Amino acid sequence: MARAQGFTLVELVSIIVILGIISITVIGVGNSGDLQRVQASRDQVLLALRSARHLAMAKASSSRRIQFVANAADDSIDLRDDGSSITLGGVSYPYTLGQGIQITDATVSFDKMGRSPASSISISTADVSVTVSISANGAAR
Repeated sequence: MARAQGFTLVELVSIIVILGIISITVIGVGNSGDLQRVQASRDQVLLALRSARHLAMAKASSSRRIQFVANAADDSIDLRDDGSSITLGGVSYPYTLGQGIQITDATVSFDKMGRSPASSISISTADVSVTVSISANGAAR
């Protein structure tokens, strides 16, 4: 007796499940690259804002200003002590964010108490966007 050629139902279902897992993995890898780059840039912005706030509480005076500056023209961030860019924690400012990362223009000045006007900064790529919020007490998240 001749046996019919083909796949069993179990084999077909197994192949479909494997192809589904592979396709989800490939799609996920493509999108996670932008997400990871935006999150890394957000972390750099948060670090710079917190550093500027702490520096202001340590050094600011009525004649000395500490500022965080986001520049959309070249997608960079800068920490300025009395108008001059600084190096802090091994990072020289201005610091250019990664390729394909866009940031909105913003200037945040901190007073001796670490306070600043409330504002927000957007960081994005073509597919992913995050917003960093700065409260009136100078805290950033």
